[in-house]
Amino acid sequence: MHNKNTVKAEENWKRLNSEAEKAIREKNYRVLSGIYFEMALQRHKEGKASLEIQLQSTRMDLYAYRNDGVAKKVKILADVGCKECRKHNELILDIEDALEKMPIPVKQCEHKINKKAPDGWCRCSYLPIID
Repeated sequence: MHNKNTVKAEENWKRLNSEAEKAIREKNYRVLSGIYFEMALQRHKEGKASLEIQLQSTRMDLYAYRNDGVAKKVKILADVGCKECRKHNELILDIEDALEKMPIPVKQCEHKINKKAPDGWCRCSYLPIID
């Protein structure tokens, strides 16, 4: 038997998947980043693994920066993060290196929204360094 919250979560997941399919066809990385972020947040709040989807959201940000052509490098902002995250604060990387290494979201992040979730909810982000 499905409760009201489960039905709402399933409907939201269907909507997000439909929007993701469209954004993938259009190669709209900015939109995809937001969709993957919302997917990861839903999973994290449900107490489920979300790190792989968090990684996809961040990867789409990097693709968007690269494809915009205005930045070749990014800086990690992690000053509000946990101890593990702050180790990366102000690290500057070429976008290609960031895509290869994917240092954020930090896999060992200690911050959580739902304490029962197996993954942390990393609050680190990339800031494009404008050429």
